[in-house]
Amino acid sequence: LVLRGPVARALEQADAMLKRSPQVIWARTLRALALDGLGRHTEALPEWTLLVKAQPDDAAARALLGRARMATGDFKAAAGDLARALEVWPSNLILYTLQAECLARLRDTEGARAAINAMKDFFVAHEIVASADALNPFLLLGSVDLLEGKFSHALKQFEETSNMKSKSGAAIGPIDSLLQTIVEMRRDLVSSRDKVTR
Repeated sequence: LVLRGPVARALEQADAMLKRSPQVIWARTLRALALDGLGRHTEALPEWTLLVKAQPDDAAARALLGRARMATGDFKAAAGDLARALEVWPSNLILYTLQAECLARLRDTEGARAAINAMKDFFVAHEIVASADALNPFLLLGSVDLLEGKFSHALKQFEETSNMKSKSGAAIGPIDSLLQTIVEMRRDLVSSRDKVTR
């Protein structure tokens, strides 16, 4: 209903089902999804919390609770929920990036780096090639380097990412062009510095 029709109508139907049968889990799931779809994340939180209590091993509910907590600004709790969801569902790659974002917003760059490194390890172990820059652990590690003020490390990560994409034949997008420009600027600066020091 949430995906096929108006979200407000799905919420009405979920509320009607819960009024008749408050213990129906899929009706509560529908209600939580509809509330999130309407941007009413604060109202969705108790629904997701109830679902997680009812089914503690449900990684999808735990992940959606984490996303709702992120949307309300509770990054610490969100990071914990996302970590628990990843324990059960390590192949859900977006959860690594969401957890890293939560930790970065808390200024825990070491934690963010650990989350991205776990994602990178999963990529390497399963020979995965990133389908989008937002899921590229090497690019994300460069972003964490930038947050920590490690600009040369970040440039090195971006350069390696650009080289890996070129070698793999992956499509070059606007971010790749920007990265390539940054890499070329870095090479030019190093070359200029070397000429001055000679």
